[in-house]
Amino acid sequence: MKNTFVLILLLMTSFASFAQYDADVENYNYILGTQTIGPSYKFTTDDKLVETAKAIQAMGSNNLKISLNTSSYGLSGNYSTLASLVKDNASFKQVIDMPFKNYFFWARSHANWGDGYSETERNDDSTQIYALSKYLLTQYNNTGKTFFLGHWEGDWYLLPNYDKTYIPSDERCQAMAKWLRTRQNAVDKAKSETSFSNVMVYSYVEVNQVVDAKFSGKKRVVNCVLPLTNVDYVSYSSYDAQWYDQAKYNSVLDYIEANLPAKFGITGKRVFIGEIGNSLEKSGWDINKHESDNRAFFKTAIEWGSPFVLYWEMYNNEINAINNQQRGFWLINDKNEKQPLYYTFTNFYDAAKQYVARYKLINKTLPNYSEYARWAANYLASKPTSIDVPLQNNTGVKIWGHERKILLENDNIAAQISVFSTNSVLISLSMLLPNEKRAITLPFGSYIVRIQKNNQINTHKIIL
Repeated sequence: MKNTFVLILLLMTSFASFAQYDADVENYNYILGTQTIGPSYKFTTDDKLVETAKAIQAMGSNNLKISLNTSSYGLSGNYSTLASLVKDNASFKQVIDMPFKNYFFWARSHANWGDGYSETERNDDSTQIYALSKYLLTQYNNTGKTFFLGHWEGDWYLLPNYDKTYIPSDERCQAMAKWLRTRQNAVDKAKSETSFSNVMVYSYVEVNQVVDAKFSGKKRVVNCVLPLTNVDYVSYSSYDAQWYDQAKYNSVLDYIEANLPAKFGITGKRVFIGEIGNSLEKSGWDINKHESDNRAFFKTAIEWGSPFVLYWEMYNNEINAINNQQRGFWLINDKNEKQPLYYTFTNFYDAAKQYVARYKLINKTLPNYSEYARWAANYLASKPTSIDVPLQNNTGVKIWGHERKILLENDNIAAQISVFSTNSVLISLSMLLPNEKRAITLPFGSYIVRIQKNNQINTHKIIL
């Protein structure tokens, strides 16, 4: 028994070490992420771009999506090229230098091709994307970073004035496809002419009106533009399908994938979720429903097999023009209050890193996508315990999780406290004295805490 207990302690120590120090664990693709574009408030002396990027990093994410546009963050300065923006603007450079693994950029979004794609326009786009790609490959060589260069919702470029009754001509679809091929060819050319290692740049197209195409046969980017391209990836701004059940949602994503031409050298699924999310306004101003609505969306997207699922967004960007009220597309609100969904993200990252670290320790390799996605979907199936919020019960013992500690606060009667792993291994057994406060330090993970007092037993699941 003594040897078994020592082994458990050694394994726990190893798991904690992996979660904190292993580069494989820190750089693993945890799929779930968020973005910051056009935030409408801030709280620190940093500008909006830097502040929100820091907030996303502090939450535990290694994915970041931003717009390569100073106006999105209230920044000053005019830059003639995208390469000069990311190189010479201090805020953009600071954010791209941060230890994020995957970056998603809105890079040079426009519909200049709408009236015919002139040679001058094509050359300008090609030069801009080529120079940006070459700079990223060179500047971030051997950093492990991956950059995805794309644009905002493509169907609103194809359909002028957000007019869903507009029927785009074949010529208009072909012009948009030519624009996307120009961008992709520029990325491919930069990669072929640059010496680089352990860094990558990809190009993507974003679709956002897929349901109309699949179920009504309407001409949209997914069916009249995407098949004519050679893009690396497709981003789906998925508001039109996010409420579907799993089977119907899968059929929509399968439809996108079926219209995406094959691409040599890229393995796995190439359709990711670039935007997903319900605002607090649309969740009836109920913060718990906001959490559960969005958590369900994430689970559905991960179960299909999307390589990335990016929630819109860290700070809200939409304000109701009628009453000047924030709509609540946020994880932190305009009063600097972290929402329940914020804690879902932080708890998810902590538990996910613990899962990957434990898997690597046991199997001497990292989990593949299917194994990890199965774990992630199961985790998101139920709401994790909120961090920093004491759980009340009828024993008189307050209990909550904070960072890597289970915190206990007793009333005036002693209690027996047992801590188990989720597979029922006893980790700790002790008495909590009257009026005692105690912190039990543990590795990140999930635990069952049993309180025995006054002939009553109460149990709680705590996620650190």
